[in-house]
Amino acid sequence: MFLLLGCNDIQDITEDREKDYYLYLYTNDVIYNISKDNSYTSVAYKTLPLQRVYWTSPDSFDVYHQGIKFRYSIINYSTYARQDGSGKQMIYLDKTMIDKTLTIIGCLDTDYCIESNFDVK
Repeated sequence: MFLLLGCNDIQDITEDREKDYYLYLYTNDVIYNISKDNSYTSVAYKTLPLQRVYWTSPDSFDVYHQGIKFRYSIINYSTYARQDGSGKQMIYLDKTMIDKTLTIIGCLDTDYCIESNFDVK
């Protein structure tokens, strides 16, 4: 005996989810203080309340520890937006980045990423 139930009013929940996704990144060009070996700037963002944003960048910096070179992205990890959907994440800078255009990427999932560029002067 088989029992089959159906409903003609099925919604594709992934389609609705993608309509609700949005992420705006706000970065400014940076004037680097050359008296410092390294520094930080930040990216501000706006998205859904309490939305998790994952961060990455094709740009990196090197750290030598006990003769071993470690390479790290200038922006890492993830952050959660505040109740109003705003947030901020720090970006590492050093002297080697002066006169370059750097890129950061914020992702809400593997298929929804936004890129932002800024110059270090």
